Amino acid sequence: MATVSLRLHGREVRSVFGLLGYKENDLTYSLGWGFAQSPSLLKLFVREILPTQTLPDKFQVRLQHHGRDGGYTDIEIESEDENIFIIVEAKLGWMIPTRQQLYRYHHRFRKHIARYKYFVTLSCCNKGYAAEQLPSNIQGVSVCHISWHEIQKITRSAYQREGHAGKRLLTELRTFIGETMQSPNSQPNMVYVVSLSTDTPRHWRISWIDVIKKKHSHFFPFNHKNWPKIPPNYIAFRHHSQLQSIHFVKGYEEVADMHSRIPEIPKGHVTDCFLLSLGPGFAPNSTVKTGGIYPNGRVWCFIDTLFTSKTVKQARDRTKLRLKRAGND
Repeated sequence: MATVSLRLHGREVRSVFGLLGYKENDLTYSLGWGFAQSPSLLKLFVREILPTQTLPDKFQVRLQHHGRDGGYTDIEIESEDENIFIIVEAKLGWMIPTRQQLYRYHHRFRKHIARYKYFVTLSCCNKGYAAEQLPSNIQGVSVCHISWHEIQKITRSAYQREGHAGKRLLTELRTFIGETMQSPNSQPNMVYVVSLSTDTPRHWRISWIDVIKKKHSHFFPFNHKNWPKIPPNYIAFRHHSQLQSIHFVKGYEEVADMHSRIPEIPKGHVTDCFLLSLGPGFAPNSTVKTGGIYPNGRVWCFIDTLFTSKTVKQARDRTKLRLKRAGND
């Protein structure tokens, strides 16, 4: 049977939702459509918020609903009996809504007669990190957080309860969410090569190199356009003009203040970062010089190119060429 691939602006489209784009609103609209087309998905989502309550069968979902405050809520969910009212504020990356945003929409809850009122934040970060940043309630309205990873799990559970059309919709929605959450360079055999300072920052009691050697860790900011949206599978470090080591990333967590994990770093000096747990370092037998890369530059390389190139720059260029060819296939 013949197969056809679809590309939009050079990027493969694997779901109908991918035709919208991969921005924050595109993700929100897709989830709202999923709620409207799959009652199982919506019910399981509400069940995540109200695990012990008997839920009604009918809900209304509103997207970008305008209010007197001049703002637009991402998603509003209201039960037909008006006993449940939920506002969802969705974020694309690891950001979470500010307290000011939560307070801004409070009057919408105040005027509502619902018994169960919830403000739900939705982003990539986990519940633990969100709990450190958000209040548990605002003037009587409960605040809770759900990650996009949990949304994907809810989608898988809803899949079992749907018919053929519903299963297809949920498969495409789950694919789209996964694609939107991923880094463009998320291939499993890609290495993110970073430049490492050999200094110890002022007031720190640990150097950047010792964070790796003694703590078997590394960290970098999330929600920063110049860093990956999702930590890589492999990370490599270069200093003294050459590649030093490559490490498998065993896991990661979002950390509000790095002092809580690495006490040698003063409180408040490093905030809102991914903390990577690193496996043992390994490297090519021969020296791999940096080449003509900007001193602080960070690059992606296929892992095999680092073992078969004389410089990191050459490995980067070979990686770019391979990706370009793959995109044209």
